[in-house]
Amino acid sequence: MKNFSMGPTPQLNPSNGRIVAIAPLQGRLGRWLVVLAAVVSLACLQACSTVKVGYSQGARLTYWWIDGQFDLQDAQTGPTREAITRFFAWHRQDQLPRVAALLRHAQDELQQPMTAQQMRAYQDAFQQFGRAAFDQAKPDIARLLLSTTPAQLAHVQKKQAESNEKYQRRYLGSDAKERLQARLKKVMEDARIVYGNFSSEQEEAIRTAIAPMVDSTPARYEERIARQQAWLALIARVQQARPDETTVVQWLTAYADQWQQAPGERGVQQRLRREADTAMLITIANLTTPRQKQHARERLQGWINDVRDLMREGEAGAAPQAQNN
Repeated sequence: MKNFSMGPTPQLNPSNGRIVAIAPLQGRLGRWLVVLAAVVSLACLQACSTVKVGYSQGARLTYWWIDGQFDLQDAQTGPTREAITRFFAWHRQDQLPRVAALLRHAQDELQQPMTAQQMRAYQDAFQQFGRAAFDQAKPDIARLLLSTTPAQLAHVQKKQAESNEKYQRRYLGSDAKERLQARLKKVMEDARIVYGNFSSEQEEAIRTAIAPMVDSTPARYEERIARQQAWLALIARVQQARPDETTVVQWLTAYADQWQQAPGERGVQQRLRREADTAMLITIANLTTPRQKQHARERLQGWINDVRDLMREGEAGAAPQAQNN
C-alpha cells in the first residue's frame, strides 16, 4: 500500500467488512465518539448508498445521539451544537481529502488479490481517522463532561445497559447456530454494499471465515463492558474533582490510549481478535468475482464523487465566511 498522509494518529476498530471490505468502529471511545466516528469514517454508508446523504445529516444525527445519551439540559444545548458545527467544519476541510485518497487507492487494490499486510494497512488508516476525530473533539468533550450532573451520569449508565441488553440478545444467545447466523447477517449486509450480491457458495465460505470472530464474542463483550465502566468512572471523576479543562483533556487522552495500546495480556488478546477480523476480511475480498470487483470499483467511485462534492461545498461555504472576517 502506498504511503499517504493520514494526519494525527487515532482509533477505529474493524469487525466486519463495511467499507472497502474494511470495518467500522468497534473500540468505542465513549458513546459520543461512536456517533462522530461513525459519521467521519463513513459508517453512514451502511444505511444509505451515498456519502452525501449520510454526511449532510451528520450534525443533526450527532446532536440527536448525544442528547439521547446525556439527556442534555438547556444550558448544554447551544455549546453542544456549536461544538458539532466546529467539528464538521474541521472534518470537511482536513479529513475528507484523506478519505478521498484512501478510497481512490482502495479502488485499485480491491481489483487484485488482497494480502494481510494490505488489509491491516486499511485497518490502520481507519483507526487513524477515528483517533483524529477523537483528538479534535477532546476539548469540547471535556467541556461537556465538566457540565454534566450526577443524573446525567446515571442516564449514560442506563443507556449503556440498554445497549448491552440488545448486544447480548443479538450476539450472545445460548444457541451457537443463532449466534453465528446473527454475525453472518451483519457481515453480509455490509459486504453487499461494497460488492453486490453473493452466491450461496460464497456465503458459506464467509460463514466458515467468521467462526473465529463469533468464538471471540464473549471476550469482545467483556472488553466492551470494561471500556464502558472506564468511561463511567471518567465522568464520575470529572464530576467529583471538577478539574480544569486541560486536565480533563489529559484524562481523555489516557482513556483513549489505554484501549488503543492495551498492555500485557489484554493487548495480546486484542491482536488475536484483530487477526481473526483481518482473515475474515481477506476471505471476503479474495473470493469475489470480476463482476463483484467491478461493483466495488463503481461503488467506491460514487463515494469518491460524493466526497469531492462535499469538499467543494465546504470550500464554497468557507469563502463568504472568510470575506466577513
